[in-house]
Amino acid sequence: MDFSQVLIPVVVLAPLIVFILFVAKRGTAKKPAISIMEPSAVPRRPHPELTVSRSTTVAREITLSAKYEGRLARLLKDHGWKGANCQLPPLPPFFVGRRNELARALTLLDVTAPPHALAITSAREFTGVGLSGFVTALGHLLAERLPDAQVYIDLEKLGAEAAANGVVAAMSHAVRALNRITPIPKDLAELPALYQKSLEGRRILLIVENVRPQPYLELLRPPAGSLLLLTSHEPIAFARIDTIALEPLSRPDGRAFLRATNARMNRETDTHLDLLAELSGHLPEALRLNASRLHANPAQSIDWHFAQLKKADAFKRPLDAARALSGISAAPDAVVVPLSVVQSPLPNGACRRSDPEVWKATRAFVQRFQSRSESDFSLTDLPAPFADPSCGPAPDYPDALRILADFPEGGGDDAPAVACLEAAVSAARALKDPRAEISALALLGKARAKSGEPRLAVACFERWVEFARESRDQRAEAEALGWLGVGWIGAGFADRGTGCFEAQLRIAREVGDRGSELVALGKLGQARAILGDFQSTAGLYGQELTIAREMGDRVAELDALENLGIAHSRLKDVEKAAHFHEEQLTAARAARDAASEIRALGYLGQVAMHRGKIEDAVARYEAQLDLAVRNGDLATLSHAHASLGVAWARQGDLRKAVTHYGQQLRIAQQMRNHPGEASAHSNIGSGLERLGDLAGAAAAWERALAIYESLGSPSADTMRRWLERVRKGGSV
Repeated sequence: MDFSQVLIPVVVLAPLIVFILFVAKRGTAKKPAISIMEPSAVPRRPHPELTVSRSTTVAREITLSAKYEGRLARLLKDHGWKGANCQLPPLPPFFVGRRNELARALTLLDVTAPPHALAITSAREFTGVGLSGFVTALGHLLAERLPDAQVYIDLEKLGAEAAANGVVAAMSHAVRALNRITPIPKDLAELPALYQKSLEGRRILLIVENVRPQPYLELLRPPAGSLLLLTSHEPIAFARIDTIALEPLSRPDGRAFLRATNARMNRETDTHLDLLAELSGHLPEALRLNASRLHANPAQSIDWHFAQLKKADAFKRPLDAARALSGISAAPDAVVVPLSVVQSPLPNGACRRSDPEVWKATRAFVQRFQSRSESDFSLTDLPAPFADPSCGPAPDYPDALRILADFPEGGGDDAPAVACLEAAVSAARALKDPRAEISALALLGKARAKSGEPRLAVACFERWVEFARESRDQRAEAEALGWLGVGWIGAGFADRGTGCFEAQLRIAREVGDRGSELVALGKLGQARAILGDFQSTAGLYGQELTIAREMGDRVAELDALENLGIAHSRLKDVEKAAHFHEEQLTAARAARDAASEIRALGYLGQVAMHRGKIEDAVARYEAQLDLAVRNGDLATLSHAHASLGVAWARQGDLRKAVTHYGQQLRIAQQMRNHPGEASAHSNIGSGLERLGDLAGAAAAWERALAIYESLGSPSADTMRRWLERVRKGGSV
């Protein structure tokens, strides 16, 4: 055999064989070795009722199991846990998103040695991420495990002093809630031991909201068996505490949140909802406020709301913009009065102490000198009304406080300014006069609600409710609950308003107060409508109608008839809707209530359109138009012209339709209502296109497009599509 023939192939193939072996060895070295995990490195096992999704990262992989979802759904339906000692706020009828965070919190609490405290904070110190709603939902889920009591404390609502001294305020409130007989010790050094003793051997849930980082927070940690949940917008420096940090909602959750708030949001397109969520910063509080504002102004287009939000710089400050447009402002500085100077009684001067000018001067006096001692005052310091000898003896500092505290009682029907009432509340507290304080708080809450500050009004009404309960005055409690519900509705929390009105209705029936029952039924129906429960709404308004007729209350009767018609329209029962609006029209004419008559005609026109009776709809809208002209109601006039345009278009008379759309445009321009102006141009273009005037349609839509673009409205996309179609010679 010739070895040269064998050697040549070996020499050629050897390098190739070596390369293959090298690559194979390198690839083998890359494979991870199999090893046994050390016990300390074993990951925490999730609770058996929680499931893990493998498609997400470890930080976001935990989701609620079907069992917990079912429990949450039942609690939402029942408005929360119904334990005898439950102080938790009621749950809303919906809870969107936050499943990962809930599951993570439950997992932390389900380990072998569960923590006695858990903090809920805002990621990157966001404001408005829904800390309160989240911790309330978590609290209701945990209440079954901690059945002895569920104590809820909001330091912010207890006042600036409580927030600044959160540990003392929270312990004091918890002791009072758990044992009403035990007095709070005067020596605060004894308070921590009393706090621990009140919790010892019991399974209690404590929720403390709006905690500020401060020393001694560790004193709030309960003994084994109980659990403390804290919320704070700032990081909590707390030993051995786990934290759940909430981010703004995702885009799908933001959209779902808006759809769940009220019926109007359910009818909006995804594009509109996504833009509203973006303008709300995907923050639950801003989403709720904006959705509530849209629901409360059904005549205004969503584009108009977009324009207002953008003017308020919502892209940069979404929560501030939502609060500003909802009339919610920051709490003004209260008058802080040193308790040490309140000693002498009120002298019997000749001045009329309830005179508003005298009262305002007194307030200015207190504010100016609140940091000075009593001995520093002289007659030259006093405001003019008190320096006048005809007023009798000039008041010293405590006397001025007494005037402030007593003014709401003696002020008659005068409506004192909000700032004056704030001073009255502070003065009453300084004088340790709870009845004067509640009188001032009730008036202050009503004034704040009227001036568009619902969240500040809520704080006043909550103290009013608490005082009425302590006094065992059920009628006062029912009245206070009604106003508290109004405050919550105005702040965009229809679910909490519902709970207040239900409690008011129950008390009114217990004491036999038909007037309070009538009010509660109407307000509860309004809250249920906002939540989209129109079946319950119809039943409540039906009861309101019966009582209104029994009492001969024509105003309440008209409201009930109108609301019954609206509820049945939402339930798609047009026959019943028509019946109630016809009754509303008859009753309004009998009572000579032009505003109610105008609304009834508009609703009857809508019902006729739904029933396909276009001629009847035209007649109703024309009657509404005539009445609006006589009353100078421009907003209704514009709406009536738009409705007539639609009706005539459905009837086939497009020229009449375009004429009415032109009138709608003229009024919108007169009112400087830019979204209404764009809507009118859009309607005119649609009518002209159907008449074959494609050039006129294009011109109208170009004007609408320019306005929609200036407003940043998604409707601009629709105008572009229509313009593209008509320029190609297409048609509707």
